[in-house]
Amino acid sequence: MHTNTDISPELLQSYVLGTASSEEIKAVQQACVKDPLLLDEIEAIEKVLIIYAESKSPKISSTVKKELFLKLNEKPVKELSIAPNNTSLKRNYKYAIAASITLFIASSFMNILMYNQLRKTNAALSQLNSEKDYYANQFKVQQTVLENRENGIAVLLNPGTKSVKLNATNKETNSSATIYWNTVNHETYLSLASLPVPPEGKQYQLWAIVNGKPVDAGIFDLTAGTIQLQKMKSMDTAQAFAVTLENKGGSTVPTLTAMYLFGNV
Repeated sequence: MHTNTDISPELLQSYVLGTASSEEIKAVQQACVKDPLLLDEIEAIEKVLIIYAESKSPKISSTVKKELFLKLNEKPVKELSIAPNNTSLKRNYKYAIAASITLFIASSFMNILMYNQLRKTNAALSQLNSEKDYYANQFKVQQTVLENRENGIAVLLNPGTKSVKLNATNKETNSSATIYWNTVNHETYLSLASLPVPPEGKQYQLWAIVNGKPVDAGIFDLTAGTIQLQKMKSMDTAQAFAVTLENKGGSTVPTLTAMYLFGNV
């Protein structure tokens, strides 16, 4: 039906269902004064809603009705007919339909709200677990650092420990290191001051000079982080220590042309 107003069919449906706001109700009423055709459209919407409500209502047979009235000691009454223009019944149907729609919308909104809240809670829980793992790892790192420092102090304070300064074989570099060698229990520790980062596939190796011959004392990396002392192979005796650059994994004999550090005991 064509009308001369700007009132949309959706607003008319809200008006009939009773879900329109007070401002919208006022606008519809004012539009009906200007354009009486809106009253016919409102009536048509009400009829459609009443027919829909009647189709969804359960039917009671006349036999059941009579039995009910007999048990109540009342006479049977005639079948009630629902007239389309019955204002009270139409209002009840309208409110029932409006309540159903409102309940559905409210239920959907609550479901969406609860889903979003659950998603936020899961995200927060995941973040807490990540932070817990991070701080647990940090605690382990700090614990390792503390243990190494305690071990280093114990090595330095041991009366049987002898320190051997290793200097750069190339005077143009500032490389250096210190060997802490215990002549009683024969434990050997290396403390690096500075060394160039080795090329790819290369690794530094410590040697002990025993009776004029080099003896492998272990390989080491520069990625030891905060470790103060690196424990190397135990040496029963030694007259000197040296550091060479070898292929990754170490060598059985030192590469003398790639010697970086040397120091006499």
